[in-house]
Amino acid sequence: MDAITIITSALILGIAAGIKPTAEQAIKDAYGAFKSYLSERYNVALNGLEDEPTSTAQQIAVQEILQKKGAIDDPKVVQMSEALLEAVRNDTGDFQNIQEMINSDRGVQKSVAEAKARQTLHNSPDGLQIITRK
Repeated sequence: MDAITIITSALILGIAAGIKPTAEQAIKDAYGAFKSYLSERYNVALNGLEDEPTSTAQQIAVQEILQKKGAIDDPKVVQMSEALLEAVRNDTGDFQNIQEMINSDRGVQKSVAEAKARQTLHNSPDGLQIITRK
């Protein structure tokens, strides 16, 4: 599994598990630390993804930002992703279910690729890039 899949899966599962009232403090702590690191080190805001964690558009946006800023090449980001996934796995006690959720992220990646294919990038006269969707 590639780094961006691990990172995105960790974020989505951390958000989903963290909003449950029964979520372990370890998940909340791991997600909070990961979110803070991404914010402080890479200036990445996760508000949109937190509001809509199942939104393909939000997932695409976060993935593109993480790739653009080089976060996927940061060993600490991968390590924090894996720690968050481990906290979620320990909380649920169901490794198979977590693996299925992570593997289903390949469907998210396919959706991301399809969404990108439907986008057209235009340069406006003032130098801004405008994305239109089919």
